[in-house]
Amino acid sequence: MLISGLVGGVAGALAGFLARTLKAGRYATLACVVVAGLASGLGWRAYEQRPMSYDRVVESLTSGTPATGMERYLRAWALATKAHPEIRHWFESTPGMKPDERELEIRLKTRSGLNRLSDEQLVQRMELLSRMVEKAEAMDCAAVGRGDLPQESLGRLVNGMDDASLQRFSDIVASSLAAELRQSPEPRTSAEEDVTQAFVELNSGIGAEQAQRLADNLQDLGALTDEEACWTTRTLYRQGSALQDRDRRTLALALTND
Repeated sequence: MLISGLVGGVAGALAGFLARTLKAGRYATLACVVVAGLASGLGWRAYEQRPMSYDRVVESLTSGTPATGMERYLRAWALATKAHPEIRHWFESTPGMKPDERELEIRLKTRSGLNRLSDEQLVQRMELLSRMVEKAEAMDCAAVGRGDLPQESLGRLVNGMDDASLQRFSDIVASSLAAELRQSPEPRTSAEEDVTQAFVELNSGIGAEQAQRLADNLQDLGALTDEEACWTTRTLYRQGSALQDRDRRTLALALTND
């Protein structure tokens, strides 16, 4: 499967989706992963940097039998883009774009489109990420929270996902790219008071001692051991996914905003 170059962009989009740095604001406001890493590096250099049409990209990513988690993801992403005519139009309207430029644009547009997605899609993303970091080794889980996800960690994380989860991830990533390309719906942000309330509920589910630990850790995940940074990342996604309707939607959106 010819993916050596395209993986850079699509995998870059996935890395952005998975590893936006967890931050602490007044009430430990987060800015964690979304989908911006999975969509920009799918295989351009396999064609020696020649411009590729949309159909050639899809063909290169879907032909053959995928052998790794990343190849399974890339295949699912390529198939998911077929539901979005904006993506085909973008390829066809920019035939002169160099492969490395297109890789970068896919990364950036996918990341930027995250806060245009529906509440349902963002909650799904949060739940998928929760399951991913629960299964991950401490070093890979910590890398997700720190926003510094090396290629090796990304590969291990994707390898641990089942086909159904990969398909859901790819659908969200493709939807994010398409939303940014058409500039619709309008981007959204979570109101500070809503995020505050969501964290009040999240903290009530883990107790005062663990809530303080979480708030302290969010000040600087880079200063923590992998084990402690992983605990913080897992706790945020697990407890966030367990919140009730409005608070869960609020936190899912907050996780897309820097």
